[in-house]
Amino acid sequence: YIISYNRTDFHAILLLKTDVQNISEICSDKELIKSFFHSLKELFRSSDVIGSSENNTYMFFLKSCSEMLVKAKADEILSLISKTCELHSLSVKVHMGVAFYPDHAVSFETLLKKAQNALIYSEENDMEYSVYDEINDRLVYVKEKGKRKSEIYNLKTSA
Repeated sequence: YIISYNRTDFHAILLLKTDVQNISEICSDKELIKSFFHSLKELFRSSDVIGSSENNTYMFFLKSCSEMLVKAKADEILSLISKTCELHSLSVKVHMGVAFYPDHAVSFETLLKKAQNALIYSEENDMEYSVYDEINDRLVYVKEKGKRKSEIYNLKTSA
């Protein structure tokens, strides 16, 4: 089981979706891809699970973590992507959505759906990332391009 059903543990799903403008150039540069994903993997602990799915979406499951650690990882991902884009003259749009166990859901499937809802919200509102808060059905932490907002946003999509 990825999630232990001990509700004192704190886990998170962070979904990352990228929209690469010059994808053909990147796909032909195998070393760039290999180097980027090696650097991305280095940002995470050995206990974290990293995966990918369709549509340039990547999932990071962080076990036994704090909300502050997840936000720091999101910022590190943004920094890595920004540096890579500058070095290789790339244009990439990034959106992330985050949900926490047990605060937002106690099953993996529901937790993933909450992270997807936060990701959709980030995409629809052109924000870098957002964290879902199921209790109040709203997003409690949103990062817009280059600045942080602590305002509370109502979630447009429902789980």
